[in-house]
Amino acid sequence: MIRFKLFFAFFIFAAQFVTAQTILTTQLFKNNGTEVNDPDSADFVRMVESPDSGSKMLIIREFYAGGSRKSLANSISLIPLQYEGPYISFHPNGKKKEISKYHDGYLIDTTYNFYPNGQLYTAKYEIPPFEQSTDIAVGPNFYIKSMRDSTGKDIVVDGKGNGIIYSDDYKIIVESGEIKNGIREGIWTGQLKSLNLKYTEIFSKGRLISGESIEIDGKVNHYTQDQVQPVFKGGPQFLYDYLRKNVRYPPSAQERNIQGKVFVRFIILEDGTLTEIRSTRSPDKVLTEEALRVIKNSSPWEPGQLKGKKVKVAYNVPVSFTLSN
Repeated sequence: MIRFKLFFAFFIFAAQFVTAQTILTTQLFKNNGTEVNDPDSADFVRMVESPDSGSKMLIIREFYAGGSRKSLANSISLIPLQYEGPYISFHPNGKKKEISKYHDGYLIDTTYNFYPNGQLYTAKYEIPPFEQSTDIAVGPNFYIKSMRDSTGKDIVVDGKGNGIIYSDDYKIIVESGEIKNGIREGIWTGQLKSLNLKYTEIFSKGRLISGESIEIDGKVNHYTQDQVQPVFKGGPQFLYDYLRKNVRYPPSAQERNIQGKVFVRFIILEDGTLTEIRSTRSPDKVLTEEALRVIKNSSPWEPGQLKGKKVKVAYNVPVSFTLSN
């Protein structure tokens, strides 16, 4: 991806002259959200710029590998990003993809999504966490107010109709089924090409009651949760106990009064083993080495699952180093 390397290098150079803001961070990502270091493997770049004069909000700009803009937003914090105010994203062809609004990191008001040809796809609104109930399905929590096909024909009106969910690039129909009162109802069918499986799910008032997925080799999986996050065997408390018992404060860091958190990122494979263990942020090299050592020595985890199938999942763990008085 030489083209992306050239664009990336040129953009960093040019941005310092055409904007008044200081570029605070530049990160490379795959489309699935995984951060990478090699421009050759990146699908887009995210640049975080200092606030405008008189503002406290950071400016977040993202660009596709080809150089076209991907999104524009503001954030009230750097780590983690916490969007605030208008958010707009674009398709690679430059047409708008989503228009939404955030407050304190949560979507508010109506979110509008658009097809690559510019036609309106959906108008929906997120259910705030404090209003979510057990009747709502695990996964994207939103009410669909209206939905249209790519020609502009209504397929869901006033929260009722037959919904169609597309892949992020709108090239594949991922799933379809009935929408009632703005949420899923009855039988939904779909496919996940990345996992080579097809599935059928039953919903009641937006809640997933049961699901069955069939893999390409004919293996059948049954599930009641769309996604299951990986977990340290025994649960979060066991992970905390493991870190507390095994982390050793490096003497050189103690002598220099260095403390803080080391953020460790890794991949949990289908069998629960850990790979690609690295630090994404750390106050000091010796603390990084100790945090990586402890995570590398941990026993296998309970793997994550998607549609009943075990999958590899990226995970982040903060390892704290605090000096007592």
